[in-house]
Amino acid sequence: MYKTMCFKDEFWYLCDSETMLPPLLSFRYCEYKLRKNAFSTQRAELQAVQFFYEFWFDKFSETLDYSLYKSGFQDIELLIDELEPFWEYLVAGRKLNLHVLFSGNVNTDTKKLTTHSTRCLAVIRFIKCLIDIYVDSRYTNQSKTEILAHRKLLKMKLETPRKSFQRYIRDSGSQTSTLHSLSADQCVDFSKVIRPSTKKAQNPLNPQVSQPIQIRNYLMWLLMLRYGLRVGEIQLLQKISFKPYMTDSSKFLMIVQNLEDNNDTRSQKPSIKTMQSTRKIDITREHYNLIFGVYYNKSRPTDEQCGHDFIFASSVKPYRPLSYRGILKEFERTAKSFKKNFPAHFNIEYSDAITANITPHWLRHTWAFSTLAAIYSQTSDKYINTKAVKVSGIMEDSIEQLRVLGGWSLKSRMPQHYGRRFIQNQANMSLLNIFNSTLYDNLIDEDIEF
Repeated sequence: MYKTMCFKDEFWYLCDSETMLPPLLSFRYCEYKLRKNAFSTQRAELQAVQFFYEFWFDKFSETLDYSLYKSGFQDIELLIDELEPFWEYLVAGRKLNLHVLFSGNVNTDTKKLTTHSTRCLAVIRFIKCLIDIYVDSRYTNQSKTEILAHRKLLKMKLETPRKSFQRYIRDSGSQTSTLHSLSADQCVDFSKVIRPSTKKAQNPLNPQVSQPIQIRNYLMWLLMLRYGLRVGEIQLLQKISFKPYMTDSSKFLMIVQNLEDNNDTRSQKPSIKTMQSTRKIDITREHYNLIFGVYYNKSRPTDEQCGHDFIFASSVKPYRPLSYRGILKEFERTAKSFKKNFPAHFNIEYSDAITANITPHWLRHTWAFSTLAAIYSQTSDKYINTKAVKVSGIMEDSIEQLRVLGGWSLKSRMPQHYGRRFIQNQANMSLLNIFNSTLYDNLIDEDIEF
C-alpha cells in the first residue's frame, strides 16, 4: 500500500501506491526533519515509518493520518501506546500477532532484533517530530504553559519504549571508533589476490576462474582503492559516467551521481549517500582503457545482451546490473582467498593483525588515509612556502579537501576521524609511498594483452 520514492535526486518521501500521493504526516516529517539528513538516512527512516503506516492500517482498518485527524492531530499519545504492538508486529514478520507479549527474551535472531529495534527507534523520532509540529498553538487552544507541559509529558512517555528498544542496539561509539583499513604490506598482498590472470601468467590466488569476472572484480576493487568509491557508487556507474577532456588526453572525467535509468531492474536501486556525494573525479587514461578497452568492450556482455549500459553487470543471463549483495558476495570470496593465502596478516600475535571481517569499505578507508597523507604533504609545502606553518591550519585544510574528494556531507565527522588517526600515526605516510611504487607494481600492467 505504501512505498518509499526519491524525488529528482533531492529527497526521499513516502508514497501511497494507490493515489501516488504522500501521506500528510510522513510528508511533514520529511519537510521538518528528514530533508536535512543524508539520502541513505532518509530512505531508512522512511522505510520504518512505512512499516508503521502498514501496521496501523492492518490493525485499525484506517490510515494513520485519518486516525490522528479525527482528534484534531492532538491524540499523539495513541501512537505512543502502539509502539510495543508495532514491535510485536515486526518480530512476527510484519503480521499482526495479538498473542505475543513484549519480552526481552524473544526467541529470534540477534541481528533481526537489532533491525527491529532500529526501526522502532526511527518511529519514535517520527512521533517526536509530530509532537513538535502539532502540540502547538496553531492546532490547540491551550496556553503556552500547557503546551510546553503537554510536550514534555509526551516525550517523557516516549522514553520508556525508547530505552527498551535501545538495549538491542550495539554501542555506536565502539563501531565508529575503529576505522578498518589495510596496511601497506596488506595492500601489496591483497593486490596479489585480485590481479586477473593473463595469457602469459595465471593467478592461482584469484578465487574466480572466469577471466571476465576476474577483470570485472579487479576494476571494482581498483575504483574503491584508488578513487575511494562506495559500493553504491560503483553500482551507479554507466557508460555516460565517463567523459574525455578536449584539452588533456592524459585523463578522463568520472561523474559520480544519481542517474535516472528505466532499464535498472534492481529491486534496491542504488543512490548516492548525500548531495555532497555527487562529484567529478579525474581518472588516468590507463584506468579508462582498462574499464572500456579491456572490460566493457571485450569481456562484458554487450549492451544488447544486457539491456542496459551500467558498467558492472552480472555474469549470468539476463546480465542485470550488479546488485549490492552480488558485489558483497564477490568481495567475500576475495577476502577468503586473501586470508587463506596470507594467514600471517591474520595472526593475532601481531599488533597490526586483521581481527575483523574485511569488507569493501575497508578499501575506501585505505584510500582515505593514503589520500589524506598526500593532501597533507602538498598542503604543508604550500603553507611553508607562504610562511604560514600553523599545524592545525594545515590539517584543517587537508581534511576539508578530503571531504570534497570523498563526497562526505558537511555534517559528517568521518574526515575528522581520519585526521585524528593520521595525527596519531604518521606511519600512514609510508602507505602513500607504497601506493606510488610497490603496490602498483603488483597490479596488472595496463598494456597487457588479455
